Amino acid sequence: MKLFEAKDRSAFALAAGFLEGEWCFGYYRGLVVTACQLTSEPLETLAWLFGGNVTSIHTPKGQQAWQWAIHGSRAAGAMMTLFTFLSSRRRDRIKDSLRGWKAAPGKGWHKYVTHCPRGHELSQVNTKRSGVSRQCRICANACRLRTYYKKKEVQANQII
Repeated sequence: MKLFEAKDRSAFALAAGFLEGEWCFGYYRGLVVTACQLTSEPLETLAWLFGGNVTSIHTPKGQQAWQWAIHGSRAAGAMMTLFTFLSSRRRDRIKDSLRGWKAAPGKGWHKYVTHCPRGHELSQVNTKRSGVSRQCRICANACRLRTYYKKKEVQANQII
């Protein structure tokens, strides 16, 4: 059962009040918002308001609990929606989290890379492709040669 029939200001204010003390959010390899409870009903309301999933987990003491989580742009949207309802401490944390999220390269950034980490150009001729990944041919050949000579050295040491 949903606490509200419509997604209005009071629904978001209630969610902010609940999350002020119960949620964990931040930028950890990606933007995330989570909340845990021993009952699932408040978390189902959050899932209805913001999306995401409510899953069953177990506490360290073995009790069944429930966790709601959203990630990425959905988490950013929830943070920005609830921003005005939260304390200044939470607002500062949201600002830091969103700043980290905006500064991150994002999904698919690697397709815009023009050079390998060692500085070789990833041109049509110098690029080895396998599926969606790309690798510099010069670096790939050097890696293959290093592996070959290491194996030869190990074999030579085993014969002696």
